[in-house]
Amino acid sequence: VEPWTGDRLGLGNTPAFAADPRVEELFGLGAPRAGESPEEWTDRATRLLARHEPPTACHHVDHAGTVASTVILLGAAPPETVILHAPGPPCVTPWERVPIPGG
Repeated sequence: VEPWTGDRLGLGNTPAFAADPRVEELFGLGAPRAGESPEEWTDRATRLLARHEPPTACHHVDHAGTVASTVILLGAAPPETVILHAPGPPCVTPWERVPIPGG
C-alpha cells in the first residue's frame, strides 16, 4: 500500500511472480507522485498496465497473456473510490468505470 496525500491510497496486488525485477520496476513506476491528482494517477496507471515497452505489463504469447486488468483507487468514502476495469487486454480494450454501491 502506497500512502497518498490526504486520505487516498494507491494499491497494487502482488502476483505470484513478484520476485521478477520487472514487477518491482512496474510497482515503482506506478507509485503516486508528489502533487499528482487521483485522476492523473489513474490515467498513468491504466497506461502503465497497457504498455508493451520494458518493463511490460501487457503480454501476448501463444499459450497465455493478459486477458483483463483492473485499477482501484480507494477514497475515504465511496464517491471518492474509483474502480476501472478493462475486460480484455488493456492495450486494446477501453477501460470502463465500475459502479460502486453508494458511490
